[in-house]
Amino acid sequence: KTLPGSTTANGFLNATSPELAKLRTCMDAKLKGSATLTSTTDNNIARGKCDPLAPDERFKDKANNCSHRQGSCHYGGTNPVCQKKGSYALDYVGDNGKIAEAARACDSNAFVLREGAGTTNDHTHISLGAKYGCGCDD
Repeated sequence: KTLPGSTTANGFLNATSPELAKLRTCMDAKLKGSATLTSTTDNNIARGKCDPLAPDERFKDKANNCSHRQGSCHYGGTNPVCQKKGSYALDYVGDNGKIAEAARACDSNAFVLREGAGTTNDHTHISLGAKYGCGCDD
C-alpha cells in the first residue's frame, strides 16, 4: 500500500504535483461545488493494487490494477522528473462545459478532453503534462 503523499516502491509519488495543485485550487474556486473531482492519481495505489512504474503492472483495470493507461498524466506521464512530483491530471464529473471553461480560464495551456460520453464513466479530463514536459496529455 502507498498512502497519499508517499512514494511507491518504483518511484511514483502518490500525490498531486505542485503545478496541478495550483490548477485545482483555481478550478475549485470557479466551479464552487458544481462539479466533483473523481481522480487525481489512482485509488488503487493506496489499496496496494497499483504501482504505475512497476515493470509488470497492468493498466486500464479499475478493479484489480491501475485504472488509467500506462504513461498517463495521472501517473506523471513518461518523464521520471514528473513521476517523482505526482499527478498532472484531474478528472471531474458534472457540467462538462463549465469544467472545461474553468480549466481554460485557470490555465490556457491545460489539455481538456471529455471522456466516456454517454456512459456511466462520463467525465472531463484536465491535464498539464504537455505544458511541463511530462510526455503525456491524457
